[in-house]
Amino acid sequence: MPRLPVALALLAALAGGALGDEKPAAEWVPSQHFTPAEGRPVRYIVIHTIEGSYEGCLRWFQNPKSKVSAHFVVSFDGRIAQTVREEDVAWHAGVRLYNDEGIGIEHEGYAAKDGWTAREYEASARLARYLCRRYGIPVDRTHLLAHSEIAPGRKEDPGPHFDWDRYLALIRSGDETQPPARAGTPPEQKSRLAEVLERARRYEENDRLLPAHENFRWIADNFGDEDGPEVAQAREAIERILSDPVRHARIEEERIRQEIGIWMGWGKTYAGVEKYEKAREYFERVILVYPDRLESREAQRRLEAVEAKIAGDGR
Repeated sequence: MPRLPVALALLAALAGGALGDEKPAAEWVPSQHFTPAEGRPVRYIVIHTIEGSYEGCLRWFQNPKSKVSAHFVVSFDGRIAQTVREEDVAWHAGVRLYNDEGIGIEHEGYAAKDGWTAREYEASARLARYLCRRYGIPVDRTHLLAHSEIAPGRKEDPGPHFDWDRYLALIRSGDETQPPARAGTPPEQKSRLAEVLERARRYEENDRLLPAHENFRWIADNFGDEDGPEVAQAREAIERILSDPVRHARIEEERIRQEIGIWMGWGKTYAGVEKYEKAREYFERVILVYPDRLESREAQRRLEAVEAKIAGDGR
């Protein structure tokens, strides 16, 4: 791609805020679920967890029947996808004010699990910094909100493991000079290096490839070479596992099963406490994201039972 002339490059940088605060690179994966809204005010950023994987979320947002979206999706390894233009209203908050005046950022992971990585925090913070400077959003907890705070009792994300102090500090710092794995790493995590590495090795020895890969990746994503030999060993293990096509395919299969299992679990839980609308959401997600899998048959049966309950209750 030809380089922009210097004057145009300066204008492009200034359009996103201060020079050096350009919009982070993001793949464009458009969702059809949005409301056109040129000139809308943008006053809030809403933080979500996907309750699943980055890839599963993108498929969900692209499915014609899902009726949900967010502006951005951030992965564990720091990739960013944009699915709705910032100028338009994404269907993420479930509360009109925050849909109309907010930007939704989804994050790979689960509200109940402590799976956040340094790269995920940093990529999201760079994105939030750009948005705050572009739209004049104050970097505080009045304007950067948890989904659970605007939909209490209905949503739990981003959950108790999301470190708001760390996140806001990263947004305010703008310091991109440190290696990604070092920035914002809590000191108490460093004492867990040997423990997590040993756990990952046991998983690999027992042929439990998904949790092995997740634990090795946690080390590689949260620490730098200067933190000790465990980091290099974790990276070597990741390369060893992923370079084998059969093992790589097994990890993806295990990941999908885990994701479906969690969605089915939420659906059953909500159905069990008679929150049928919420149960329907999770059963539908299994069916629409993974239509060709056997698990979708059970999800379909449970969805039909839930819809009968909804029809019978008039809800």
